[in-house]
Amino acid sequence: PDGRITECKNRAIVIPDTDSGNPDDQHVYAVLVNRAGVPFETPDGAPAVVAVPVLTLGIKPDPNKFLSYAEIAKRIGVSLSSVKRMVSTGDLPAPIKISERSVRFRQGDVASAIAKLQKQKKR
Repeated sequence: PDGRITECKNRAIVIPDTDSGNPDDQHVYAVLVNRAGVPFETPDGAPAVVAVPVLTLGIKPDPNKFLSYAEIAKRIGVSLSSVKRMVSTGDLPAPIKISERSVRFRQGDVASAIAKLQKQKKR
């Protein structure tokens, strides 16, 4: 599969990419492996793959939570200057001034902008 692969102690979970951006459309599959890490096989010799339910771990993100430039950079895996460049080019929303010397971004606005960028990137 062409999705992300997360390896666990005795199994691998594959999360294929989805075009819709709707988490309800995601499908998750597990490749069954034994303790030695060897995949179980079906009678025809293919790896045993089963569909498993999508799990959301942790707390659902609050769209109104404020994020700093540094938090956004860390979350999306880019440098601080890249986040500032993304704001200046309009790829990310402008920050909100929350005090005289401090600006923050709404998490929901950033998530929407990132989803839009990812959708454009797939085209």
